[in-house]
Amino acid sequence: PATIHAVNGTLGWGVTRKITLGAWGGVTLTDSLPSDALVLSTTYLFSLGISDPFGRKGDLLAVMVGQPPRLRAGLNIVRADEGSSMHYEAFYRFRVSNRVSITPGFFIVTDPGHISENNNIFVGSIRTGFSF
Repeated sequence: PATIHAVNGTLGWGVTRKITLGAWGGVTLTDSLPSDALVLSTTYLFSLGISDPFGRKGDLLAVMVGQPPRLRAGLNIVRADEGSSMHYEAFYRFRVSNRVSITPGFFIVTDPGHISENNNIFVGSIRTGFSF
């Protein structure tokens, strides 16, 4: 059990009809109830989306860069995160019909767990979306 105090914010800006910039971030203070541990963590992400790229109506190309939740400081904890893990992602959503889309994507997480000795993670994905 823990008491959690969090502040998060999101920003989306339609630069043009087809280009959207986005950002979000958060700060969390977590107080462990069974112990005296107290932790401050942060996370953030920046994104760029391009609607209808290459003239294909309903498609979306997007890239994102951000930092997974990171322990910045704390009291009575083993350690704060000294490394700096980053998340890089790109995907392209193909609109197959009014109700179906297919989205191949790829992402990389550097220094997973904010530990520089950890190997980077590379993941490819294919998602199918259905609208009802």
